[in-house]
Amino acid sequence: MPITPEQFAAMQQRLAPKTRQPIPQDAVEEEVGLHGEIMQWLKANNVPYIHARTDKKSRINPGAPDFCFPFKGKAFFIECKTKTSKRRPDQLAWALLAEMQGFAVKECRSFTEFLEIVSRSD
Repeated sequence: MPITPEQFAAMQQRLAPKTRQPIPQDAVEEEVGLHGEIMQWLKANNVPYIHARTDKKSRINPGAPDFCFPFKGKAFFIECKTKTSKRRPDQLAWALLAEMQGFAVKECRSFTEFLEIVSRSD
């Protein structure tokens, strides 16, 4: 069964040796505060967004990122993590499917990191 070039590239990336992103010094201990800061920024900049709840299990598709929003002609998918947490298998699967469509799910551990991700949209 043949696979597409995108699926092959995703498989190569999955099988390549992992290089971990350095954890920022201002990484959060709890996601809730980071979610609040991000929502405040999105509202202040009049950016419409979809946000997964933090107080209960999300009813959005399993593995969907915490934030989805359009900004400056691009679509952003942001998964918030604490300084020690990792993505679950369903989150990795969702991210892979998004990558196969040409989008990236960015992992964010601090508000500074969020601002860097969004500022790269220029």
